[in-house]
Amino acid sequence: MTGPEFVTAGGMIIDWVITANGDVNKRGCGGNSLYSAAAARLWSDKVAPVGCCGIDWPREFTQAFLDAGMNMSAIHQFDEPHAMIAGFVYDQEGNRTTFRSQEILSRWGEKDAPAMRQLQKSWPQVRPDELSLKYGPKPDQMPASFWEAKGFHLAPWMHQIQGPFVEELHRRSIPFTVDPGKDWSREVMGSMLQKIPVFLPSEEDVTFLLGEVEPEQAAKKFADLGAQVVAIKLGQRGSLVFDARQGKFYHVPVYPAKTKDPTGCGDSYCGGFLTGWVETGNALEAALRGTVSASFVVQDFDARYALRFSRADAEARLSELRKLLS
Repeated sequence: MTGPEFVTAGGMIIDWVITANGDVNKRGCGGNSLYSAAAARLWSDKVAPVGCCGIDWPREFTQAFLDAGMNMSAIHQFDEPHAMIAGFVYDQEGNRTTFRSQEILSRWGEKDAPAMRQLQKSWPQVRPDELSLKYGPKPDQMPASFWEAKGFHLAPWMHQIQGPFVEELHRRSIPFTVDPGKDWSREVMGSMLQKIPVFLPSEEDVTFLLGEVEPEQAAKKFADLGAQVVAIKLGQRGSLVFDARQGKFYHVPVYPAKTKDPTGCGDSYCGGFLTGWVETGNALEAALRGTVSASFVVQDFDARYALRFSRADAEARLSELRKLLS
């Protein structure tokens, strides 16, 4: 099997989701590695995720990505039940609350209480940081051909997991994008951004790393620390892109897709952004692709949903988005 053109490294998670409208999805295929890979696949037929899963990770999840042409050779399977499980509840403003099994019993209702109690029994009882370290993707789990890829995206994870990828990608001069992990400190940020060419934080990440600052100020700060391009994801307000090489800002609105489940939206933006950046070197073009990719993911549950669309579908939306910009 030949190596991929684009690689996305991150988590593989079984999602339980309650939308703002009360729609429910149980045991969905999730994780930032898979969401960003599905998004990149809209623009390339040679994409591979890197991640770890348990022995009971549903086969139909992996098969869907194989059927879509993905290279799944860098998925490491542990000989134990899958432990990365997440639950999300959304409100009407798009805000997300993460829950654990105890909390979900009161939110889900009596009809599904038996399923919730079963989940409670199987929910991991280890510390979250220990679990994240174990299930984080590792460079040495990839075949050697992966290092010949055109570009990589590092999805949010602990900095101890992202760091070795950053070091190796920087050493090899391979283009890559990074979405910061939730454990980043300002010291980690300063060290990492010296080697990261494209930085893709969310507005929440900005507040965590820099405090209450305007997106424009934040983008310039990240660029001062080393990033060539910064794209700040602003949720329903789209994204703010700063190309430090040219000193230019761009605001890209969201594509007007009907939203059902925003889970994975930011990750899919990153997957699309990666392909646009690598293939064109143009920050605005990359952001447009990221926005289009996210517009497919939000339409329904599950990372597999975006796999049903083609590059022709994505190009059609890209054309419409350009008209919105003009």
